[in-house]
Amino acid sequence: MATPMKDRIAEAFLELAQEKSIDRITVKELTDVCGITRQTFYYHFKGIWEVVEWVLKRDFVPLLNQMMDTDTAEDAVKIYIQFMKDNSSFLKRIVYSQRREYLSELVIKSSKKFLGEAISRKGAMSDIPHADTEVFITFCSYGICGTLMEALCQIGEIDVDKLSEQISKIMRGDYVR
Repeated sequence: MATPMKDRIAEAFLELAQEKSIDRITVKELTDVCGITRQTFYYHFKGIWEVVEWVLKRDFVPLLNQMMDTDTAEDAVKIYIQFMKDNSSFLKRIVYSQRREYLSELVIKSSKKFLGEAISRKGAMSDIPHADTEVFITFCSYGICGTLMEALCQIGEIDVDKLSEQISKIMRGDYVR
């Protein structure tokens, strides 16, 4: 796997995504910007959406590792929301593309992975049956995804501290008394 070339293609894709809809970016444009042949592009990726997937997965792995190194769930949620905010321009382009569901899927999967690992590492919920823990993780992941997707679509600034505090309160059950 020639990662430097994948990175080069991905960075060219991100540049083009700043200028136009993701749905309108072509392989020809990417190859022109990179100065490579179509054959080289297809050696590394099957198509444009595989580039999007690769970019997101490439960026999500270090994000999840950073989240796992935090002391509190609120700090981890804050890092996640800050990532979404910092990358909102690109993520909004996906939200408003024909593949919106792809971004939702990725956010849900990454949320599930993080929550599952965090619960396992910290020994939280150890006295709760596994099936119940899985339902909790799924419920929270879909809630986080929906909240973040809505926040991305709103005009104006995302208040990272406030939103992370609100999500953390929900996850702790502070509103259910």
